[in-house]
Amino acid sequence: MAEEELAELIAREHIDEVILAYSDLPHVEVMHKASAILAAGADFRLLGPIATMLRSVKPVVAICAVRTGCGKSQTTRRVGQILLQAGLRVALVRHPMPYGDLEAMRVQRFASVAEIDASHPSLEEREEYEEPVRMGMVMYAGVDYEQILRQAEAECDVVIWDGGNNDFPFFVPDLQITVVDPLRPGHELTYYPGETCLLRADVVVVNKIDSAAPADIAQVLANVKTFNPRARIVEAASPVTLGRARVFRASASLSSRTAPPSLTVVCPSALVPWPPTMRAPQRLSTRVPMPSARLPRPMPATRHRRCAAGNGLRRRATRGARRHSAPSRL
Repeated sequence: MAEEELAELIAREHIDEVILAYSDLPHVEVMHKASAILAAGADFRLLGPIATMLRSVKPVVAICAVRTGCGKSQTTRRVGQILLQAGLRVALVRHPMPYGDLEAMRVQRFASVAEIDASHPSLEEREEYEEPVRMGMVMYAGVDYEQILRQAEAECDVVIWDGGNNDFPFFVPDLQITVVDPLRPGHELTYYPGETCLLRADVVVVNKIDSAAPADIAQVLANVKTFNPRARIVEAASPVTLGRARVFRASASLSSRTAPPSLTVVCPSALVPWPPTMRAPQRLSTRVPMPSARLPRPMPATRHRRCAAGNGLRRRATRGARRHSAPSRL
């Protein structure tokens, strides 16, 4: 059902309550959606952490962000590396990416690259799963997060939650780390539910300080200190490096349809030093401009596939007295 048909559906099915299931929305857009639902006669609801989080018997470290693209994955890998070096068994649980057969991927466990290959992952899934497994973490993903959590608890000392978009975690965290992005100053206060992640953070990682303007870094730091003064602040760089034996040829443009022809570097890893024969970049750049004459026609842009569970307004009809069940984030 298209969102544009929601008002008609509310009237036709006598729906009493509509629950927002989007993430990474500007605050003003959330209220526009709320206003449309209220105008149609239904209640509008946002599900909060108490209603949606599962509690673990093992310590949980949750990595969240105020926007998509802040650098959660690299932060997660660094936290996992620290825990592994301390001799702890780490289970890394990834926010759902339900692109396939949901029943078949109810609980996914990966302890080797071969197991990842056997699941026929999407490019996005492979990108998120492979490096943590190579580092020695057991990777979990799927759909049924109650079952995923219980299975992960049985074989680990610490659970790491690797969030998706700017959503808050599915598990009650003992330590919540929220990543902010000074390349987009002010967004930490103006996007849902990213601001919630900022306000609930025990640690705030200000990422990309090697590429953001000093004034933008200062603005983000001031906002964090003002709105979450109890949080510990960690400043982090996000260098782009090319690993050994990884030579990229400009065979096609991987940039957006409006950007000039470019080569997109997709291996942000500080674990391998910059090759000595190449000049290291002075600033972080995920696009390296290339001469237009050497490039073929850019490939057509494709739509980014977001988590199907988070791409719509969840609705629930209740008649008479409201029944409070344990709502799912999926």
